[in-house]
Amino acid sequence: MSEISAEIGGGAPFAESVGCVHCEGMARHGRRQRCPMAPPPPAGVFAEDARYYQPRPLAYGQVQASPIGFWRFVGIAVSTIVLLVCVPLYFNLVFDDLTSAYQAPGPLLLWIGAVAGIGAIFGAGLMWRAARTYAKAVFAILSVTFITTGTFMLVFAPVYRQINARGIAEYRASSAMVLFGTLTTAAGLALAVLCVRWALEPEALRRLNRWRRPAGAAYGVLLGLFGLMLLSLVAFTISADENDFSDGDFGVVAAVIVFTALGMQFFVPGIILTYHGISSAMGERSTPFHAPIGLLVVLAFAGVLAAGQFNMALEEPIAAPMPVLHTLAAILPGIGYIAFASRGSILRGRMVPGLTWRQATLAWGLAIGIGAMSAGFLNSVGGLWSTIVLLAHNGAFRDAAGIDDAWQIIGDAEFYLTNNEQWVANIIAIAIIPPFAEEFLKGLNVRFLMRRNSTRAQAFALGAAAGAGFGFVEALLYGAGVTADNLSDWWRIMLIRGGSTSLHCLNTGLVGLAWWYWSIGGRKGRAALLYLVAVFFHALWNGFSVTLDSEILWLETVDDRTLEIVAYVFVIGLASAFILALPFLGRRLREPPPPPVAGTPLAAMTPWVA
Repeated sequence: MSEISAEIGGGAPFAESVGCVHCEGMARHGRRQRCPMAPPPPAGVFAEDARYYQPRPLAYGQVQASPIGFWRFVGIAVSTIVLLVCVPLYFNLVFDDLTSAYQAPGPLLLWIGAVAGIGAIFGAGLMWRAARTYAKAVFAILSVTFITTGTFMLVFAPVYRQINARGIAEYRASSAMVLFGTLTTAAGLALAVLCVRWALEPEALRRLNRWRRPAGAAYGVLLGLFGLMLLSLVAFTISADENDFSDGDFGVVAAVIVFTALGMQFFVPGIILTYHGISSAMGERSTPFHAPIGLLVVLAFAGVLAAGQFNMALEEPIAAPMPVLHTLAAILPGIGYIAFASRGSILRGRMVPGLTWRQATLAWGLAIGIGAMSAGFLNSVGGLWSTIVLLAHNGAFRDAAGIDDAWQIIGDAEFYLTNNEQWVANIIAIAIIPPFAEEFLKGLNVRFLMRRNSTRAQAFALGAAAGAGFGFVEALLYGAGVTADNLSDWWRIMLIRGGSTSLHCLNTGLVGLAWWYWSIGGRKGRAALLYLVAVFFHALWNGFSVTLDSEILWLETVDDRTLEIVAYVFVIGLASAFILALPFLGRRLREPPPPPVAGTPLAAMTPWVA
């Protein structure tokens, strides 16, 4: 065959040399060339649904360049400016003008309709026409904005009805909040459904290649600079005098921990996103991922807690080592759990093949930079909304003479709500909304980090890495709650957060596995079940903690020491189950090895082949 090819002139070999079934050697084309005798794709494929006929995928790390034309650039710029003007103007007209008693509602409704129409046509419509990938990212942000603001309108509607203020048209304001809150929430939910549908498309990752690398690097630079600015305050705080903090609850050590937690929350994901965004854009490949031995990491975590407690037990604790100790105490449990999940053992085990350092660290960084921050926002909104609803149900805003008085009542909600009502508000804000929101947001980046040939074990390990990043942020922030009076509780807080990190690693591992079944395995029912299992474990953990901390039923008669013992037993028992489940599932999800040569037709061939 090589002689015939050389005789032709050194061109591509015959088609039969590449296994072509169409031309059977009658035509010349290379391995990567489409056979001219192959049947054409179905009619309308290119125009209607290009997913069924795509060119050869790009090499890993390669970006397909397609320059933006002048008119597309103009369309992107104009539509972005229109949205930036129309969206705030729409909310301002509804919140301020339409609720005012001195404004005529007729012209205002026309203005609101005009602003919404201009934003929809020359903003969203033009953006979709000019650059669909960019539009999808903007629509995702708009969906969050619309849902948040729309639900706020619905929640605040009864507040306007109760407020007795001359400048507010109470009944008109309440009706307007219900109407426009419903419309705005519906628009946000529609955009959210579209964004999720786009994210589930098989080619979603390839279409985002143009934007995700520079956008990720830019976002990482912003996070890193902000985190570095906060970390610079640590050096000033360490050198500060203890008398500077004598008037408050914080001492030098506690203040150092606070600035460390806030700075590392932004600095760590910033470094990860910046490095991988730039290196991936330059076409650099990533090396295979090798996790350390998990048991050694757990022992190192115990040593860090012992060193921190030894420092805290001193008559005058030293602030200088606490940034390192606090960061290690927050990060080591997650690293150990990643090792359990990826090795399938608490010792050496066997690493999951095919994972890269870029995938594992990006799962960690994206869970912090996007998942944790988005979930924190949604959790805060959910807690505020539930509190306002219960206050309005009790008629607490009848004494408010204006919006400022209403916000004052919201801030003093504990004086207006009973213990049972406070428990209900906390259950909604902590045990219902966060499990659904956090598990989805933590595991969403696993969907984009998987490849077409990813295995179940890889998806589970990526989910565990994302959960470890989320647990790292929680441990940083919860540990920063110590004050000058309870520095000795630092090790207990970090130990509990280490157990909580196991919850996040296992749950997000299950969500990552759910994404595998949804997008690769083709079992959507099993994917939904895995997601609901993760939500249940999360809700059980949070709900039990909230209930123990409340004063409902007979719990108000139980002393704090007994409740503390019950809490530790619950945390140790459930966290131990989660920790043991990580290597067990990581091992069981491994793909079966290929059959031995003796059991295949290959053994029946000539000895030198076998």
